[in-house]
Amino acid sequence: MQEAYQSEESAFLNLSRSFITVLCGYSWAILIIGFTYFNEGIPNLIKFSFFALLALYIFGIVKSKNEYGRWLMPFSLIFLIVIIVFYPGESVSWIWLNSIVSTVLVSLGILANRKRIVVIIPIQFAVLIFNYYSYFVASEAVLKTGNVLSKGLLLLIQQSIFIFAVSFNWRKEFSAAQDRDKERVVFLGNLIARERRKRLSELWQKNSIKIHAVTLNTIRSILKLSDQELRNSLPEIKQILLKEEDDRVTYFLKGNVIAAVRAGISSAKSSLNITVRAEGENIKISRRISEVITNALEELITNAQQHAGAKNLVISWSVKRESQELIIQNDIENAIINIGITHDGSINTARNLPGLGTTLVIEKEILSIGGTVNLDLSDLGSQEISLSIPSTTNNFEAILDRPPKSLAIEKTRLFYAITMVGQIGVGIPFFMFLSHWWDGVKFLSAVGLLTCSLTCFLLYRKKRIDWFGSSVVAILCIVTMGATPVIAYTCTTGLPLHYILTATGYTLAMLLVWGRWQISLLGYGVWLYLANDLFRTVPWECRFIVRLPISAIIFLFPFGIFLIWISFKGFGTFSKSEKEIAQRNSLLVEEQGKLNVALEEISELNNSAVTKILDVISEVESTSKLSEEGSFKLHQLDSQLRTQIQLDPLGVGTLTNLAAKMADAAVASGSWLNVRALYGDTQMFALPEKVENTFIKFAREVPAGTSIQVLASGGDTTLSMRILGKPLADMKLKFDSILEEIAEHEIDFILEENTDENEVVLLLTKKLNTDEKVI
Repeated sequence: MQEAYQSEESAFLNLSRSFITVLCGYSWAILIIGFTYFNEGIPNLIKFSFFALLALYIFGIVKSKNEYGRWLMPFSLIFLIVIIVFYPGESVSWIWLNSIVSTVLVSLGILANRKRIVVIIPIQFAVLIFNYYSYFVASEAVLKTGNVLSKGLLLLIQQSIFIFAVSFNWRKEFSAAQDRDKERVVFLGNLIARERRKRLSELWQKNSIKIHAVTLNTIRSILKLSDQELRNSLPEIKQILLKEEDDRVTYFLKGNVIAAVRAGISSAKSSLNITVRAEGENIKISRRISEVITNALEELITNAQQHAGAKNLVISWSVKRESQELIIQNDIENAIINIGITHDGSINTARNLPGLGTTLVIEKEILSIGGTVNLDLSDLGSQEISLSIPSTTNNFEAILDRPPKSLAIEKTRLFYAITMVGQIGVGIPFFMFLSHWWDGVKFLSAVGLLTCSLTCFLLYRKKRIDWFGSSVVAILCIVTMGATPVIAYTCTTGLPLHYILTATGYTLAMLLVWGRWQISLLGYGVWLYLANDLFRTVPWECRFIVRLPISAIIFLFPFGIFLIWISFKGFGTFSKSEKEIAQRNSLLVEEQGKLNVALEEISELNNSAVTKILDVISEVESTSKLSEEGSFKLHQLDSQLRTQIQLDPLGVGTLTNLAAKMADAAVASGSWLNVRALYGDTQMFALPEKVENTFIKFAREVPAGTSIQVLASGGDTTLSMRILGKPLADMKLKFDSILEEIAEHEIDFILEENTDENEVVLLLTKKLNTDEKVI
């Protein structure tokens, strides 16, 4: 049955099976005992129906995994009591009708859920009305217990409490379990994919973007400027390098769409003519989303001016609201923010594949929060870019921060206690009117009323009853029992004993699971001792009045222990899914450790790069120009940084890893590669050492400034290089020795000449093979 506990909902369903089976089994046990001892006075129709309906109950147990099986168990009792009331036969007291009806009402209540509640409540009230009606038509022997007081009016109150307390509370807790399951499904299904957006991962992303925005852009600016422009810009460049924070934080704190858009425009420091068109409500958004929007707009505006030569740019945004499926408390509205950017610039896409800023800042970051990007960079008079961004990542991140914890065991305790609220609650009106049946019982009435009222109040709080509360309630129960007169009763005057025993006994049974079980068991021993004295005060022929409540209480304690055992066993199995959460969280901790190390390394590399850039600037200040050596050093720094900030600390694909090693090898050999986008590669496969070494050696020999890029498209991953000034025939010789091994690993290798650009293009493509075992 292990698979039955894969969700909290299924665990609750198994709990309902246990509840209904035991509750209905209790009633059938009473019926079987009565049937055995008073067989001769029972009519044949009832005998035949008895065995048929008992078989129906057993069949319901067998099929209880299905919903109809759980319905069959209480209905087996409903059919039987209808037959007994209308065809009782001889006046033989062999059943406890009211007890059976109570178990039926509780069993039906446990079947309640969001949809079934509208069906179950009318059925429960029909059973309730039928039971009340039986007081006027059924044989007195069928009703021969204390419940005949006030012609069943007290019972009507008790069972009405059952209907509302059990049905609505079960529906509430079952629905809550379903909602927690939704959160848990999201958690388990998205944990590995979403956990990279935890704070350290975000910090890595922010750090990479900062390095790109500050250090790398500074390097590129220095390399592009003329000597005169460079000398004039030195103070500003130094200020940018040494500045730790920017004014974007003030925008982020505002937390809305307009603020994020303004932050992006401000950060870009562009001379473009920018128009903003708002086509939606300015909703509140999370800080993380604000940062993504700001970073994306800053990069897009910068690209439009520097690379596309645009003069005018239009930003338009709109908001599309979405329904909130998960129950997660936050004040961020759930919506999709659509942002469109158009400008009048143009890009020759044949020469300008997506660069680092586009992939790192725009695509990768937006995709990481569940957004989408559409770049239409066709070589036309204007270009369009559209972004679709969720207003919050809380749907997933709130769950990741607070993994859904099962409350099932605690709710099982509470629900077991709630099933007794009917017997306890009916004690309130009973003790209020006890003097109507007995004289001189003001103290008993006051103590009994206090006991039932305090117990109902403690249950209403829905908090576990502590040691002090349990002790007070148990003492009040014992005092109530002790205050009950031990005198000779008749079958009529002894009827109130039923409610005294029921109210105090059920209260102690409730403490077993919702209070302190030690107090409950101590009180239970004293209660049995006092109940035994009261048992002897009633004539033998009507000791049924006292015997059945005592039997019920005796049954309740092992039933409570059994139920808790079943619950802990079932939910213990269910908790394996929670252990899975813990295991995946431990994986998250391990990955965060990797992120920590990566952050330290990238920070050290960036700090070293900034120091070297400042050294170059000092040289420019003294010589008034950028030397070839300084330029070469900046290119090497650019190559190293662009490589490192694109290597995901949690793992990269094989071709991306190869490209990184080639870039590092070029720098180590005194050269450098123009590293472009290393993006989207997730294919990890075994690359022969000979092949890897050949490409690394090749990277050391190619001219400085050779571009290298890795892109994934449609599941295929391609490493590409553009080599200037090298004959195609010479380069083919370098790879002849590994062509067979490359082919064996189903890697496409292309080396061709582009005469228009006087360059050789190298393409190394790994096709996505679903049959291949990826390592």
